[in-house]
Amino acid sequence: MLGLINSLGEIRIGDLGTASTAGVTLGIGEPLISTAAGLVVAIVALAFYRLFGGLLFTQVKLFRRAGSEL
Repeated sequence: MLGLINSLGEIRIGDLGTASTAGVTLGIGEPLISTAAGLVVAIVALAFYRLFGGLLFTQVKLFRRAGSEL
């Protein structure tokens, strides 16, 4: 986010549409890359959470059934 803040802080109203705003795209690209990496990590973590949650639920169900038979 610092790259985005710095790049947008350097823009002046009179510079819009000129070549001096070319550095803004690099500043915007940095947070987009870190956001995409964060989303990948979050999606993988959520997949493992759901997988292990399902395994836990299955184990609890199995133990309850075995306890009921005793």
